[in-house]
Amino acid sequence: MSNEIYLTTSRIHPFTPQTLENRDPKPVFQIRIPAFAERDQISTILFANGFVPVAVEHGRALLIEAIYETQVGDTPEEREAAAEETVLWLEGYWQRAEAYNRAIEQWNEQETVRLADIDLGAPFRPQAPKPERTFTPRESARATRLGVEMLDRWQPYRELQARHASQSIIQEVLTTRLFIAGWTGLETKFESDGQKMTEACTEALRGEIGVLAWDALVREVHTMFFVNGTTRGNSESPLEQSSNQDGSPNASGASGQTNGSSTGSNTEPTPSGG
Repeated sequence: MSNEIYLTTSRIHPFTPQTLENRDPKPVFQIRIPAFAERDQISTILFANGFVPVAVEHGRALLIEAIYETQVGDTPEEREAAAEETVLWLEGYWQRAEAYNRAIEQWNEQETVRLADIDLGAPFRPQAPKPERTFTPRESARATRLGVEMLDRWQPYRELQARHASQSIIQEVLTTRLFIAGWTGLETKFESDGQKMTEACTEALRGEIGVLAWDALVREVHTMFFVNGTTRGNSESPLEQSSNQDGSPNASGASGQTNGSSTGSNTEPTPSGG
């Protein structure tokens, strides 16, 4: 499948990881700046290239089952009642978190259009107010604690979260392979299958530049999904990100999620506010 269907762009952002700055010659990576359509469709693009995340419903179902299976109490009736109370609260919390996420997605869409207009020469206009969270930090902490406790108590849920962590790594690598267009100053030669950097080239590159430089490169690629090449560094803040169902900000992947949320297109850096 050709990436052209996603309205790709050939604009390039040069980048050198800090750990490689003193090399001679200094390596410079060419990161293709995602088109706005690609930012909106990154999940579809990843899926078309073989990335299939675990469904949100699967994680939630396992978390609820873990709560019922591990609930303590003197009698079966007490255990059932206590577990049901916890699950009903958690489902209500998920609903509020999802409402917040939807509001953030709409805000991001508006902000993407605003930045695109500015990039094309339209008069500057300020950001719209960011949506307010519909849950408290204490509720977020409780949801997180529930997930962590279930990791300790119930093997099936622990296995699911291990899959989330593995998918996070896969997502990061695949996204980087899609948006690296080449480089200079390295012995490893850039190779592409027509859509993305080949696996063999990726492994050779990681081996040559090292873990720290690779991690910096991955973060820079993900940053490209927020602010385009012209307004990047000039806008007052990056795009906001929706929250995990435990209320914590998504990182670039699903590693560490303990709440039944899926590994989605979590390609956004932690926001500077909001």
